[in-house]
Amino acid sequence: MDKGIIKTGILTFGKSGSAFHAPFLEAHSGFELKAIVERTNKKAEEKYPEIISYDSVDELFKDESIDMVVVNSPDHLHFDHARSAILTGKHVLLEKPATILSSEIRELYDLADANSRHLMLYQNRRYDTDFLTVKNVLESGRLGTLKEAHFRYDFNLTADQIGKMPTPDKKGGDIVYGLGPHILDQIISLFGIPESSYKTTSKVRNSDIIDFFSYIFKFPNELTVFASSNLSTADQEPAFKLRGANGSFIKKRSDIQEQQLIEGLSPLDASYGVENKSQGIIVTLDDQGNHNEEFVTTSKSTYMKLFDDVYDQIMYSKNYPVKKEEVIYQIELLERENDF
Repeated sequence: MDKGIIKTGILTFGKSGSAFHAPFLEAHSGFELKAIVERTNKKAEEKYPEIISYDSVDELFKDESIDMVVVNSPDHLHFDHARSAILTGKHVLLEKPATILSSEIRELYDLADANSRHLMLYQNRRYDTDFLTVKNVLESGRLGTLKEAHFRYDFNLTADQIGKMPTPDKKGGDIVYGLGPHILDQIISLFGIPESSYKTTSKVRNSDIIDFFSYIFKFPNELTVFASSNLSTADQEPAFKLRGANGSFIKKRSDIQEQQLIEGLSPLDASYGVENKSQGIIVTLDDQGNHNEEFVTTSKSTYMKLFDDVYDQIMYSKNYPVKKEEVIYQIELLERENDF
């Protein structure tokens, strides 16, 4: 790596490549956005004139000047593409879900270790403003001993929209593999690996397509955590609800980074990641039983911190926050059959 610069290639330039990766690799002083794969429309060249636009992933893998590859291809190709990148001497930033099977992610970690390469899972929702607000409230101790927590993604999609989604064929792309990694990683990052877990899914609007899933986790000290997503519900629940011995905290999903990036706002802009109106609510009861509410301002954040962590892992061997055992456990949960 020349002068501490990590030269990076991206495998696709759809929403993931154009919004979640390229803007940060371009803006971060420790990276050089060197190449991208575009089979037909060469859109990346319009925004990044200096970039090399390859016609195939194999061409990018053969580029010996590239130090790291962002593997953001379709879910079922993650294993093969990450494996090829490691074998050609690249570090890998791997989009979620890491792989379809837990045996595959284990093989990738072993292969990365054997080749002295770093394999890092892109879990950007750890850096969401709403999630960090929840984390800050928990760490403050204001809620007392936590007893119950709910993490949700709710939508109100039509039957036609749901009908266009992938069927559950163990190749990813469905709601479990699409939204599950976000919620599961947030829970694991806060509470660790649970003592026990249960999984269920449903096909309510279409007999072939999963449109609801829920996991139930039991942790020490009688803590129960629910991870759920519903694609078709008229009354969308708050994204986060936590109940402790001393109070409760409720927070709607409010992070605006994704929308700002889609609209083309630079992550270096002063308004990036700043929420002006969204707040969470702490609810408590005093000694007399009076109901009290306190509004909590949403924390500021940026996905740039993720790329800081990637850079620190590669350049300084600083442990990447998303740990190997956490990723393996996450994939075990995704591939798991229903318990009830």
